[in-house]
Amino acid sequence: MTSRLVYVIDDDPAILRSTAFLLQSAGYDVECFADGDLFVAALPSLRPGCIVTDLRMPNLNGYDLKTALEAMAISWPMILMTSENGPMITAETERRGFAAYLRKPFSADQLTAALDSGFAMLDGKPA
Repeated sequence: MTSRLVYVIDDDPAILRSTAFLLQSAGYDVECFADGDLFVAALPSLRPGCIVTDLRMPNLNGYDLKTALEAMAISWPMILMTSENGPMITAETERRGFAAYLRKPFSADQLTAALDSGFAMLDGKPA
């Protein structure tokens, strides 16, 4: 089993702090990044984990971040956070291969359930 390392990427400091707090309280190891570009720059020194990222960020949004990681042959599970809802966002996150998506605001239980799916993918087990 892999470590319970979660990378949280969001340009909103309040969401970044609150998500990190929820995860740390649930026993996850957490590393936070204020945007996708900082995360990509740090990749050479990072070990595999699940990524929880915002859909709408100024420099590198969640979809573009997924594309960038795929171009580098990195297939760590990604959970998309968004305030959007509906069948189009569900279909798009499935089409792009996200482990799950969370509609903001979300509960600690919703977050940990999404991460369970992500870690199952990382461990090579069916979600």
